[in-house]
Amino acid sequence: MNYISWNCQGLGKPLTVQTLREVTRSHSPAFVFLSETHQSYHFVDKVRRQFGYSKGFNVEPIETAGGLSLWWKPEFSVSILDYSMHFVDTVVTKTGSSRFRITWLYGPPYFADKEKFWDSWNSKNWNDGTPWLVIGDLNELISQHEKEGRATWGLNRKHFLRCFQNTNKLIDIPRAEFHLGKEGGWCNCAARKIG
Repeated sequence: MNYISWNCQGLGKPLTVQTLREVTRSHSPAFVFLSETHQSYHFVDKVRRQFGYSKGFNVEPIETAGGLSLWWKPEFSVSILDYSMHFVDTVVTKTGSSRFRITWLYGPPYFADKEKFWDSWNSKNWNDGTPWLVIGDLNELISQHEKEGRATWGLNRKHFLRCFQNTNKLIDIPRAEFHLGKEGGWCNCAARKIG
């Protein structure tokens, strides 16, 4: 199973839709998870159908902020367990295969919101014995070496993700990025094959 998880920063931009089309054509992901769609359910659903995904679930943005969309191929059965403006929690079953849990996550981008969010996540009982993946743009780091860009990452700040990882006995799977070509830039999305 492969997937794409992308903070698209607005699905209404023609270049974003074109880039997503190229990536989905070349990688044919079983799942597409988009965060920060900034678009209505109807707009995102239209794009999903144009891309050939018959199944999907959307979390509407609040005005023009946020918005999540999860698409999947019909050979997968997906049950939505819970959702919010930051996540879609699912149980996934592939025909003739075992079931597993995937939480598609878009962590709060603003530091002021992080503590409340991660504390509430740590208080939930996530471990139900089902194999579990957490996929998405967590907007949080496990350690300083993951930091890219100019802004500094405070060494004395609370380590929300590390605490969540340890509490739930999760392991980090390094992300895979791929070059998009024409403009010479990198796509800040993950494309991974699982299994």
